Amino acid sequence: MEISATKTIIEYFYHWEKNTPENIYLKQPFGDEFKEFTWAEAGRQARSMAAYLKSLELPVGSNVAIVSKNCAEWIIADMAIVMAGHVSVPFYATLTADQLNHVLVHSESKVCFVGKLDDWKGMKGGIPSDVKCVSFPTYNPDSDHDQWNDILAKHSPIATNHIPKMKKSKFFTIYVAPENFAHISAFVLFIVLMKYVL
Repeated sequence: MEISATKTIIEYFYHWEKNTPENIYLKQPFGDEFKEFTWAEAGRQARSMAAYLKSLELPVGSNVAIVSKNCAEWIIADMAIVMAGHVSVPFYATLTADQLNHVLVHSESKVCFVGKLDDWKGMKGGIPSDVKCVSFPTYNPDSDHDQWNDILAKHSPIATNHIPKMKKSKFFTIYVAPENFAHISAFVLFIVLMKYVL
């Protein structure tokens, strides 16, 4: 597939999902073992999660938060948010409860994906009462949240390929604490790498 400055990352994903469905796309380490995700499986999960997000009837272009360390579900959730026509808003996994509350309120996110974190119990108090949370599997399954695997079982994958318009809309926002300006998110690194891999 030809690299183009006018294509979004999700368009490249759709291409490889369609043309190389059984090739390995992601490998998630668990100690010395790896869980593999093919392009097709990552697409199925992202599309089911997008169906869930659409079922919430959020306004088009709503901010949807992700707070997690890097993991396969982080990438899949990010794609699902874009597929559903929303804006991905990733937060650092090291935020305090007060910081998490600040960025969730400021971004007006009404949904937050919660994943691989060292201190979820310490952060949890920062979630506003009107924010719906989804727990990634394996890491910090919180019984107060909608569960990733339950959502996948309940929602059929969407069939459409939503493509954000780059010049007229944003499709991700990165919140950075002032002391962390030198860091870049996994998704930005992913964008740079995809440019050279595809």
